[in-house]
Amino acid sequence: MAAALALPHQTDSGFPFPYRNLILLVTFSVILVTLLLQGLTLRSLICLVRLPEDRSSEEEQLKARIHAAERVLERLSELESQSAAPQVVVVRVRGYYEDRLTEMKARLEAETGTAPPPEPAGFRTAPVRPAATYYNEAFGGFYLDYDVIRTTADPEGTLLDFCQTTYEAAANNGTWDRGALERRS
Repeated sequence: MAAALALPHQTDSGFPFPYRNLILLVTFSVILVTLLLQGLTLRSLICLVRLPEDRSSEEEQLKARIHAAERVLERLSELESQSAAPQVVVVRVRGYYEDRLTEMKARLEAETGTAPPPEPAGFRTAPVRPAATYYNEAFGGFYLDYDVIRTTADPEGTLLDFCQTTYEAAANNGTWDRGALERRS
């Protein structure tokens, strides 16, 4: 528009500039149609095209939080190996971040549409030990609270029993080839 308005009213010979008014009208019309037509119809066009909602920012934040939680767990392992922090504190913080990491990974899977493989029939009702073990619907797996392990007379045995029985539940109900998966001693 500025270039069209900068056209002189007269030529050097004193005659009116040819088609100056037409140039101004066309320039103004193009600008007006461009702004109004596109501006007023853009929302309708976007609704018509049905573009998916952009959730990339939330996904990136979640990935960053997962990465940060993984680094925290690595650092906790370093502190534990150096005996730089009380064992009780390391165990408690590790439990918190492991739970948080599991939750964030499940949320990322749900938001990105990468679902875990289907659950084998009978898995959630399979017998598992210890008795305090429960099936978590949100995460699709068996859980045993840390406090149960911490307060039992044999924490290692309790944890091993939990791991072994949940593995057997998945392997038996999922019809895994256990011969190919398991080491023979």
